[in-house]
Amino acid sequence: MQPWVIKYQPTRLEDVAGNKEALKRIDLWFKTWKPGKKALLLVGPPGVGKTTAAVALAKEHGLDLLEMNASDTRNKAGVSRIVGLASQYGSLFSSGRLILIDEVDGMNRYDRGGTTELVKILKQSQYPIILTANDDYATPVRAIKQYVEVVKFKKVNSLTIKSVLKRIASAEGIDVDESIVDKIAKNADGDLKSAINDLQAVSEGEKKVGESAGNLLFARDRQQDVFQALKIIFKTESFKTAKSAVMNLDLDPDMLKAWIDENISNEYENMEEVAEAYYWLSRADIFSGRIIRRQNWSLLSYVLDFMTAGVALSKNKMYRKFTRYQFPQSIMYLSRTKATRQIEYSLARKIGAKIHASQNEVMTEYLPYIREMVRLGKLNVSRFSEYFDLSDSEISLLRD
Repeated sequence: MQPWVIKYQPTRLEDVAGNKEALKRIDLWFKTWKPGKKALLLVGPPGVGKTTAAVALAKEHGLDLLEMNASDTRNKAGVSRIVGLASQYGSLFSSGRLILIDEVDGMNRYDRGGTTELVKILKQSQYPIILTANDDYATPVRAIKQYVEVVKFKKVNSLTIKSVLKRIASAEGIDVDESIVDKIAKNADGDLKSAINDLQAVSEGEKKVGESAGNLLFARDRQQDVFQALKIIFKTESFKTAKSAVMNLDLDPDMLKAWIDENISNEYENMEEVAEAYYWLSRADIFSGRIIRRQNWSLLSYVLDFMTAGVALSKNKMYRKFTRYQFPQSIMYLSRTKATRQIEYSLARKIGAKIHASQNEVMTEYLPYIREMVRLGKLNVSRFSEYFDLSDSEISLLRD
């Protein structure tokens, strides 16, 4: 099933919900744009229509849309290859071109000259460029501000969200209880995209959605988006909908993988489903390893597909129950033991330096025996600690 955020994406700028003043400024900017004029930077929280507005503008004017997520293009060569060429050379099959660079504030994590190259492209582009950002104080955004015209997007008000949800429900032939529409709109906290995803999640496979569907809804908090993503992954039976769970999720893929790992057995009750879900999660692990070894970030799409769609389609049918998703215990354990592990690493480095062994080798091959010798009284701790220059905390760790 096609995600509703895509299926009902506006094809005209004036049909984008909310932020009417911002939309007017976009329209004016485009109509007066010519080479040498500044690019446009749309700033605002996730799900308020920034990307949707750019896509609608391109569709309305029959433009060839080149879309790039800045956080996926991590270096100077990548930005130059994808955006640089497109900003200079035309298309044979359209009346024009619009370049969209999503999440430009995300370049900060992997930028290796990418921001500098982007500034160069903004100054020389022969085609209009629209950029989006959630945080206009991020380092990459500050670096390009003098080369762009900034348009700010606000959260979409709940009445507008309710209107959109009712229109979609009507188009899908689904009777949704008014209380559910109200709750989704309220929980969305101005995020229209998340509200539409919520509506699709509670309506999937149903022609009538009553008050009981409220049990499937979580109160939205910007810090709780991971719960929304888990709900979409575990509740949907659609490949595309499952993939959409990470569209606006500000969470490291490895952390999301840990969340999914922790909650598979909480959601799925059939052991074959659980085994199938863990199989796909293991495939995601394999590709994560390949990314690290080969530094090939194009493989990230496979990781995300396996951990979202693979896990989602492992079930025979959707469980229409409320599941309290839990924080990954492995992460909690690592957090609780961080101080102890730092002491252990320091201890292993000191011993390794003296006996010419690696830190990992000391921790796995030597420390277990040293601790056992201390426990049995077979090791003179004072002389041992003096030789290796151990601190009080490192000595205590040996004794414990």
